[in-house]
Amino acid sequence: MAWSTSLIAGVVIVALFAILTLLTRVQGVPVFTPPDFVLPEGVSPFPESTEGPAEVVEPPRREDAPFLTVLINILMAGAIAAVLVATAFLIRWLLRVIRDAWNERRLRLQGAAGVGVDVVAEPVAEAAIDAPVMRRGISGALASFNEEAVASDAIVAAWVGLEETARDAGIVRGRSETPAEFTLRLIIRTEAIREPAEALLRAYEKVRFGGGVATEADRHAARAALHAIEEGWK
Repeated sequence: MAWSTSLIAGVVIVALFAILTLLTRVQGVPVFTPPDFVLPEGVSPFPESTEGPAEVVEPPRREDAPFLTVLINILMAGAIAAVLVATAFLIRWLLRVIRDAWNERRLRLQGAAGVGVDVVAEPVAEAAIDAPVMRRGISGALASFNEEAVASDAIVAAWVGLEETARDAGIVRGRSETPAEFTLRLIIRTEAIREPAEALLRAYEKVRFGGGVATEADRHAARAALHAIEEGWK
């Protein structure tokens, strides 16, 4: 996705601009313009002195204050590190938002033809299904529960993996079927698989379309349902 790459580049440019601005503010030397006073004619701005020229005191040189220099360098390094860390977290968050939006858009397009259709999943003839493909897909879906740290992401990834497996199983999806209905029909090899398969689909729809947030208990229940499906395909 070229536009996501451009977005990341823009974030990096903004971060670099912020760093340069910070360096300028730290190292810049303030310049003060004296006020422009208008004095009456004949009045001197300074009293006349009868003493000799005052002793010129040299300002302390930069190397006379090493502690201040070290402190400024430490603060600058800390500020730069903070900006870089914040930028990394922002990029990671943006990538996750983009990924979720892309997956949701793909699912909406796939399911548009079957909106509002109430179809009861019926088992497909076993000989027509590519069983090795289904078994590999179920194993991959189980792996999602260990790969995803967030319970909701694990459940969504597991079901999306099953939908992708169903498309590769050698069966054509009906025109009136949504991807979820099609996947459920293929998964239900026997009636014993129906209940865990429907439970897994409900968990997926709850977090994907219902706005729910899955807990670790939900992750455990979804994993148990997928294990039951796996047993039915052995």
